[in-house]
Amino acid sequence: MAEPDEHPYPPPEQRQTLAGHQAAEARLRQLLDEGALSNGWMLAGPQNVGKATLAYRLARAFLDRQSLSNGEYLATAQSKSAHLVGQKAHPDLFIAERQWDDKKDRLAGEITVDTIRQLISFMGRTSGSGYRVAIIDSADDLNRNAANALLKVLEEPPAKALVILLTSAPGRLLPTIRSRCRVLTLKPLDDHDVAAFLEAEGTATGDKALALATAAAGRPGFALQLAAGEGADALAAAESFIKGALDGRGLAALADRMALKSAEPMWESFKAILLRQLSTAATAIATGEPLRPQLAVFQGRSPGSIAAAWEEISNLIARSEALNTNRTQIVLGMGAIMKKQLKGD
Repeated sequence: MAEPDEHPYPPPEQRQTLAGHQAAEARLRQLLDEGALSNGWMLAGPQNVGKATLAYRLARAFLDRQSLSNGEYLATAQSKSAHLVGQKAHPDLFIAERQWDDKKDRLAGEITVDTIRQLISFMGRTSGSGYRVAIIDSADDLNRNAANALLKVLEEPPAKALVILLTSAPGRLLPTIRSRCRVLTLKPLDDHDVAAFLEAEGTATGDKALALATAAAGRPGFALQLAAGEGADALAAAESFIKGALDGRGLAALADRMALKSAEPMWESFKAILLRQLSTAATAIATGEPLRPQLAVFQGRSPGSIAAAWEEISNLIARSEALNTNRTQIVLGMGAIMKKQLKGD
């Protein structure tokens, strides 16, 4: 079976520390100590903000309370139980996630009802530790049948069981799912905190760390992806694109460069950074917040025009990639949208 590409840094289930979110973690620890932890939890927040890392920390603590530290957070000792959670191999832990499709050689596009039926069966079995944890990563990937099937567990959770749903878009989930979970929202971190995280991970330092942190918009997981991969190049390409689209110089050359095979590793980061910069600029201008230096090019433009550009570019990318359109044409099309929406501001 082919496997997804591995990253050179520990995945969430193996991480021993959590960047930020101390208040959220302290609240969960308090409820755990008091025996007042609800059966269903929804961890909400932007992608790569730390939801999965917190979910696995909570799972380790829930399944092996004897290994908890004496502090106020969810740190646990390096026990056999913690090791098994880190390998996603603990007998009392179930992970509902998209499965690898051997025929298409990629991850499936959604979590199917079959996976949730396996979760339901897991919850009905006898637990070795007396406790059971299921993590749905992410609930945004549940198809309609899977979401409806999940309600059975949330409506009648077994004793000593914990169901943790991760979501970047809680408003899109079924209202009946939201109403049966306690919601804990993780907000983006301060840029300097993310930069400090990158330095602690040994992936970037100084101005480079801060630039990557700013591009990641408070999401330490995304900042780590950028730092460990082609993030610096993707950041420079996104800034060149915005400048070229607005002043009309250099865009064609950039579009041709993005179509090269050598640019493929940074394509996903380039798109994510560009869309994040557009949304960040629109929000800052609409709320009267000062623009970050790298977004100064948007000064004086209307937030509505920037938001419209974000929406059109998002739709163009989705349509073009579904049709396997050449990336040169995608980038030029994105530039045309920027010029149309923002040139007259």
